[in-house]
Amino acid sequence: MKKEVVNQLFEGLLDKYFDLKMVSLCTSDGFGVLHKARLDDEVELDRVSAITSSLVSLGNASSKQIIGGNLHSTIVETDSGNLLIKKLKLAEKELVLSIVTSKKMLLGEANYLISQCAKKLTQL
Repeated sequence: MKKEVVNQLFEGLLDKYFDLKMVSLCTSDGFGVLHKARLDDEVELDRVSAITSSLVSLGNASSKQIIGGNLHSTIVETDSGNLLIKKLKLAEKELVLSIVTSKKMLLGEANYLISQCAKKLTQL
């Protein structure tokens, strides 16, 4: 996976979707790969990576214990927007893709967007 290609993908998404505020990719153990944002108070890649990988880890443990299945994604809804997090596997490496949207973007649209981004990443 080439960072330049992923960077172009992320920039293209931010250009196309006005209500998309951030796209980030990190390893499942919390190390940042790439981060693009259009946030007023931009959060740095290391912090986003630590938080999203922790949420995936907690979500994975809870989904197995409570639901009995594997975690695919996590959604955090707030007053000012939404954070969607999706687990990926690229070249045998566990990764975490996350996006932040404004409250104006419907959750269904955001979920479709992150799924399409994940699909494109797995095809690289």
